[in-house]
Parts: sequence; C-alpha cells; structure tokens
Amino acid sequence: MKMFSFMRYLVCPIIKNLKIDSKWMLKSTSKKKIKDQMIEKRDKILSDINTLKCVAEEEFLSDVEQEYFKELDLNKAIKKNQSLREAKQKVLEAEKKRKEEELRRKEQEMKEQQETQAVEPFEFDFDPIPVPEPISRKVSSSSTPIQKNRKSSINNSSVQNYPYPLNREIHKPVMKTLNIKIRGEESVIRDIMKYIYDKKDIEIYLQGVWAAIDAEKYQFAPRYKNRELLTDYVISEEMELDIIKSLTPMDFSTAVPNDHKGMEHEILYIFGKEIDLLERFGDKERTVSLYIKFNKISDQYLFVISFHEQEHPLSYYFK
Repeated sequence: MKMFSFMRYLVCPIIKNLKIDSKWMLKSTSKKKIKDQMIEKRDKILSDINTLKCVAEEEFLSDVEQEYFKELDLNKAIKKNQSLREAKQKVLEAEKKRKEEELRRKEQEMKEQQETQAVEPFEFDFDPIPVPEPISRKVSSSSTPIQKNRKSSINNSSVQNYPYPLNREIHKPVMKTLNIKIRGEESVIRDIMKYIYDKKDIEIYLQGVWAAIDAEKYQFAPRYKNRELLTDYVISEEMELDIIKSLTPMDFSTAVPNDHKGMEHEILYIFGKEIDLLERFGDKERTVSLYIKFNKISDQYLFVISFHEQEHPLSYYFK
C-alpha cells in the first residue's frame, strides 16, 4: 500500500516507464527512501532525454525516444539514431548517383543531337572601311630574273644570329572596322570570332613578303626539317623563293602568336602549297604538300621559319 501514496510520481509519462523495485514493496523500506530512488530515476531519464535531443537529428527524435523508452537504455537509443542516419545517407547517395547518371545521359543525348543537327547558314553583313588597292607585284616569269649571285640564306653568316635579327618591330595587320551579323551554332560562332581576316589583309601581307625577297632582306631558318626538303627533292633556294612568290590568299591557313618567350607579340602567318617535285634519289615526281610559316618583321625583313612537308593536313582559311 506504500505505492499508493506515491501515485503522483506515476502521473508523468516518464515515470510510467520506471521498473518498480521489489524492495519498494517491503515494509522495511521507508517512504523517504522510495521517494528518493524514484526521483533519482526520474532525473536520470530526463537527463537521458535531454542528451538524446542534443545528439539525435530532429527527424529521428521520435523514433529514438521510442527505442529509449523500451528499456530506458541510452546506448541503444544512440545506436538507433546512428542506424537511421546511415540509412538516410545511403538513400541520399543513391539519389545523387541517379541524378548524376540522368544528367550524363541528357548531356550525351544533347551532344548527339547537336552532331546530327544541320547547321543553319550564316548571314554576314560586312561594312568595312575601304582599304588601299594592293600594289601590283612583280611576276618572276616575265620581269625580274632570278639573281644567280643571290646569297644562299642557309649558308649566310647571318644564320648564326638565329632566331631573329635585333631591333625588330612588330608587324601590325591592316586594321579595319566591321559590322558583322552571324547566325549559327554557338561553338561555330566562337571559332569564327577567334580570328577574322579579309583576303585583302592577306594580300597586303604577301606584298610585304615579296618586297622583302626582292630586296634580299630575308632568311631561312636553318632547321633540320627545312634542310630535309632540300635533301629529299630536287629543289633549290631559288625555287623555294619562286614558290613563296606564287602564294595567294587562298593558300593562307591561319596566324598564331610566336611561342618564343618574350616574342609573344609577334604574329606568325602559316600557308600551305601543293607542288610537284622530283625525288632526288629516284626518278619519280611527287605532289608535295608544303608547310610554310613566316615572321615578317617591320615590313622590312622576312624570316622563313618553316618550309617543309606538312606533317598533318592543313585547313585553309578561305577554302
């Protein structure tokens, strides 16, 4: 009957989970001792619940408390929270992986669709500033004959000063203003806007090349590839110069910055040309695709960096 005097402690739902100690039913156990023990157990439960509120995630708190009230075991409740957290993490990782796979699939489909989709034609509306008419070049076949006493650039003592003569100036292409309207795929437009050249620009550049040759202000780079062309085919420096003089804007491929340190401001022009040449150690004539790269310095001096067979097929700017 002692327990009835302490029913007010059992009203709280927390206390309902207390296991009644058998000693409480003994006559020798005082009311005060029973009361103190019940209060002690109640306080421990409240402390455990506060601990769970700090440790457990809010979304798992209800399940964790239910696990705790089964046996009033704090450790089991904490393990329950950990298991729920791990289960949620697995679900999130699976969902993330699914979304990544879905994104890759859509990107692949979009890429395949772009590759198969026809590109709309471009519309250009040029309004350039007038450029002076190019100076008519001298045709080697009918005017100035090749000078027999011309110094070979490969044997020239100035080759020792390679790669470039001193006191050079930057070659500046003809500048103009263009009003352009372009319609097409974004990737194609970026490629177009990377470099925009006009045939007149290249024609004027070539005039400077021919003028430097006529003034004998030129030099061939003593590179192995350049010499290899002279070794493999029946070709002389005079023939190489005639080939250079036969270049047109249609032979222009691209222009790139000089990759030598401190010379990045210089622009190198690349051309290609197909020429029939006789093999030096044979009797066959072959069509050779040439790779020709210039550095024209201050419109006064021409440096022929490359004059050899193409290692890879060139793409031509105006073709």
